[in-house]
Amino acid sequence: MEIVAKSIASPATARVLLTGLKLCWRVLAPEVFLRQLAALAVLIIVRHSLWRTRRWLRALSAKIALPNSRKVYKEELKQARRKCADYKTFQSLGEKLDKAEGKDKWKREDNSPLFDSQHLRERTKRYREMMARGDVDACMYALRGELLRKHFGICNPALFQVCNTGTKVVIEEYVATVCEAMAWVGFSYNSPSTRTDLQTKKDAIHERLAFFNETKHGFGRSALLLSGGASVGMYHFGVVKALHLNGLLPRVMSGTSAGSIVCGMLGVRTDAELMEMWNDTFSWSQNFSLDFFGDLDVSRFLKTGQELYSSEHLGRILRDNMGDLTFLEAFDRTGRIINITVSGLPGNTRYPMLLNYLTSPHVLVWSAAQCSAAVPGIFESRELLAKDRLGEIVPYVSGGLKWQDGSMQSDLPMARLAELFNVNYFIVSQVNPQAMLLTGGGVGSQKGPIFRVAQFLRREIKQYLQSMLELFRGASGRHPWLRPVGNTLIALVVQEYEGDVTIYNGRGLLEFPKLLKNPTDEVLRTYTKASEWETWWHIPEIQNACAIEFVMDEIVKELLADLRASEEEMSGLVRTPSLCSRMLPQTGLKRLPSFHQEALRKEFMGPTQKHMLLPKPTASEMPRRGSGSRLSSNRSMADLLLTSG
Repeated sequence: MEIVAKSIASPATARVLLTGLKLCWRVLAPEVFLRQLAALAVLIIVRHSLWRTRRWLRALSAKIALPNSRKVYKEELKQARRKCADYKTFQSLGEKLDKAEGKDKWKREDNSPLFDSQHLRERTKRYREMMARGDVDACMYALRGELLRKHFGICNPALFQVCNTGTKVVIEEYVATVCEAMAWVGFSYNSPSTRTDLQTKKDAIHERLAFFNETKHGFGRSALLLSGGASVGMYHFGVVKALHLNGLLPRVMSGTSAGSIVCGMLGVRTDAELMEMWNDTFSWSQNFSLDFFGDLDVSRFLKTGQELYSSEHLGRILRDNMGDLTFLEAFDRTGRIINITVSGLPGNTRYPMLLNYLTSPHVLVWSAAQCSAAVPGIFESRELLAKDRLGEIVPYVSGGLKWQDGSMQSDLPMARLAELFNVNYFIVSQVNPQAMLLTGGGVGSQKGPIFRVAQFLRREIKQYLQSMLELFRGASGRHPWLRPVGNTLIALVVQEYEGDVTIYNGRGLLEFPKLLKNPTDEVLRTYTKASEWETWWHIPEIQNACAIEFVMDEIVKELLADLRASEEEMSGLVRTPSLCSRMLPQTGLKRLPSFHQEALRKEFMGPTQKHMLLPKPTASEMPRRGSGSRLSSNRSMADLLLTSG
C-alpha cells in the first residue's frame, strides 16, 4: 500500500490514499479471511486423513479378530449389508446389527434432548383412544389443528445418525399411528355400520377431500432435487430407483445441468415405464441415446474460442430421449411436476429461471435440459424452444435470448420451489465434484470438534465472499433468487449444496477425469447400484418425514377413485410401489364404486398406475431412442378446473 501511495505525485494525496487503504484493510479484514481459508484447508486434510486411518484400523481389526468373537459377527453383518440386492434385506440386517451393537436399547429410550418424547407419547395415545371409541369428528379436528411435519423435533437429523437403521421407537410409533388415523378417517364413511344412501356417501367423501386438501397444504410438500455434475450425474438414476421402489418418490422433482437431463428423462415417463427401467435386464443403450458429448473439437476451441462440444448434437440426443413433450404435457401424462433451472447470461438476462408447468407450460422439456446443461466452454448457450398454439416449435422468447448451465447460479432452487409448490422438505441427490469439499458432507462422521470447527469456517468464508460480492456489485439486501450472476466462481462457492436430506454419490474431486465421458451400460448399472445402496441409508429418515404426506396423497387418490370409477373398472390394475401397502399392510386402502367425472383424474391421481385407465400410448408415441416423437396431452388444465366443481 505504501508503494502505491508513494507513486502518487502529491504527498498530500499520497497520505490520504494511504490512510484510506489502511482503513479499508482494517474494516474489510482480508487477512482474517485468508487465515480462515488456510485453517479450513488444514482441517480438511486432517479430517480426511483421520477418516482413512480409522477405516484402515477397522479393516485390520476385523482381520485379526479372534474366531467366533462378537466382532466377527458384526463384521459379517456389515459385509452382508454391502452386498444386499434389495432394501428389505438391507433393513433387516441393519436391525440385527443394531441389536448386536446394543443400539436397540437407545431406540427404546424416550428421554433425549433431541426431541420431545412426552408430547409424542401423549398424542399417540390420544389418537389411539379416538379410533378405539370411533370418534371420527374428534380425530379429524385434532389432526387438522395439530399436524405439522417437523414439530417436536421428529425430523432432527441427529436422531438418524446413531443407529444403522431407524430411530427412536416412540417416533416411529407416532408416525405409524398418524398414518393409520388418516386412513381410518378417510374411509370411515364406508364401514358397514355407517353405510348410507349414495348422496350421503358422496357428501361424506367431499367433506374428507376438503379435510385432506387443507391438511396437506398445512403439512407441506417434499421435493427431490438432482444436482449438476456432468457424466457423474448418472448416479441420480439409482437415487430415484430406491425412492420409487419404496413408495417415497416425491411428485415434485427438480434438476440442474446433468440433473436436468435425468429429471427430463424420468419426468416424461409413467410409473409403468419407470418399473421397466429398474429391471436388472434393462438395456440402457437400446432404450436411450447415450452419446451426449459427441465428438471433441479442440482445434475449433483453440482457434475460434467456441465450445468443445456441439450443442446441436446434445439437443438431438435429448430430443431422442425425451420426445417433444412440453412441461404441461409431461405433467398431464405422468402427474409429476418436473422443474429445470437455467441461468441467464450477463448483458442478456441477469436472473435464473425455474421452468415447470406453471411458469413455462409450453417450453419443451428437452430444450430446457439442453440450456441447463450448457456449461460455459463445454456447450454453447442456447435459446429455449416452445410450442405455439398450433403445436409448432418456435423460440420461447423472441430476440435471441439465450440461457446457460443452471448450476452457475442455483444448483438447488429451494426458495423458488417453496414459493411455487409449498415445498418444505428437500431431498437432495448431490454429485457435484466440488460439493463434498464445500460442504464437508459425504465423508466420515458429521460429529466431533474438527467437523464443527470446519463447518464454522465454511460458513464464515461463504458469508465473506457473498458480502464482498454484494458490496462491490450493489446487490445488498436483495432476495437470493434475484441476485445478479456476478462472478461465476464465487457463485459456485456461496450457493447451497445441501437440503434436509442430502445423498452424496461419487468420489468428489476424484471424479474430474470422468466428467466429460459418455456413459455406457456397464457404467450406468454400476452407478445405479452404488447410488441405490447409498440411498438405502437415508430411507428411514425420509420415510419418517414424508410418510404422512404420501399416505394423505394416496388416500386422496382413493377417495377420488371412489367418486369416479366402479369396482369393475378399477379391478385388475397393477399397483405401483405404495407406501401405504408397506406401512398399513393389514388395513390397506380399498377401491370403491364411483360415479364422478373422469376428467378429475390428472390433477389428483398423480403418478400411479391409475393413469393406465387412459388409452395406452402406442410404440410410436413413446420417447425412444431415435424416435424424436411428439407426445401430446389429451386434456388441458382448463378441463380439470371446469369439471372440478
